[in-house]
Amino acid sequence: RPKGLGAHRAPRRSTRPPTASTRLRPPVDPEEQDKEELFRTGLIMQKASKQTLRLWTGLQVLALFFQWSLWREVRKHLELYEETLQAQCSEQHARHGICVGPMWNVSAWNEFI
Repeated sequence: RPKGLGAHRAPRRSTRPPTASTRLRPPVDPEEQDKEELFRTGLIMQKASKQTLRLWTGLQVLALFFQWSLWREVRKHLELYEETLQAQCSEQHARHGICVGPMWNVSAWNEFI
């Protein structure tokens, strides 16, 4: 037999019949497998245990909690930004549409003139 690139042997098949301990899943008819495949991706629908479903649901609830807390933090920052804009960029602090309030850096104003 030639050895080198591309030369490989087919896996050996056991002559013994498979047992429950050597077989991961029962053999599936190829036609049945095509029916069970999910959009021809090679993924096959299988039953999930109750523990797996509980874990998945728990992770989803935890993710929703973190998304909600992130949304609250972003909302607080946006409200603070809007309050700052209203206080620092009111009509009395704006010149020619540019905010020159007490907190803002007015050094760029000289560049525009």
